[in-house]
Amino acid sequence: ILSHDFVEAALLRRAGWEVHMVPSVSGSYEGCPPALPDLIVRDRRWAQGNLQHLRLLRVTGLPFVSRLHLAFGAFAYIASPIWALTLLIGMMLAVQAQFAAPSYFGTDVSLFPRWPVFDAQLALTLFIATLVAVYIPKLLGLAWALHTSDARKANDGIARMIVGFLVESIFSTLIAPILMITQSGAVFSILLGRDAGWGVQRRSGAASKFVDSLKRYKWQMVWGAAGSLICWLVATHLLAWMSPVLAGLILAPVIANVTARQSSGAFNYLLATGSRPSEPTSR
Repeated sequence: ILSHDFVEAALLRRAGWEVHMVPSVSGSYEGCPPALPDLIVRDRRWAQGNLQHLRLLRVTGLPFVSRLHLAFGAFAYIASPIWALTLLIGMMLAVQAQFAAPSYFGTDVSLFPRWPVFDAQLALTLFIATLVAVYIPKLLGLAWALHTSDARKANDGIARMIVGFLVESIFSTLIAPILMITQSGAVFSILLGRDAGWGVQRRSGAASKFVDSLKRYKWQMVWGAAGSLICWLVATHLLAWMSPVLAGLILAPVIANVTARQSSGAFNYLLATGSRPSEPTSR
């Protein structure tokens, strides 16, 4: 749902109407921009709108669900700087643990040392909870696409949907850290009072030169390379743990160019929604 749709839905609910999301109705949707730069431009505009909605949380008469929708819309962008800070703090703690001598006794007089504690079970639980939070919406969508024989037939069978699900998951995993950087920058610029404006959004013709992508995503590459070097110096397992995020940042220009191309062949078949497409569509 677009950011202004949240407000319209909240006002309709406030006036006594019911608002329902009906994904099965065709002909009304917001298509994804044709390339990553256009997605980032739209994200910046949507981030500003959703953060402005936080002011509406104190308005009287709004149903709880409407307040929840408005809060979720804002948190979708606030989560990016939180994620970035979490990764940064985690790397700093890993560097400290590797190179700083631990203090076993501290400033208090004690006969027994205070050993550093690492809760492996808690870390594993956090990891599993993160995977569940990220992939449950995708898995629910896959289950919905395969829940009846008619749905499976309309989507060309189980094999196509599962392979398409895996391909999309790989691309979304690599794109996520790129958007983490851009959305974090957007949130901070909004907090500084900078207006996004309203530029014309491209709907097609997204292909660009690779050298332009290198210039556009140079800082993502720098952050990815610096993070990889730090992780490699600290521990190889830390590098493996951070590899999905670091790979997405380092490969940002490649990902931007690949996803901006007109899709064809296997990609067109696997990533198009609904039944087999008759014409090439954008990835």
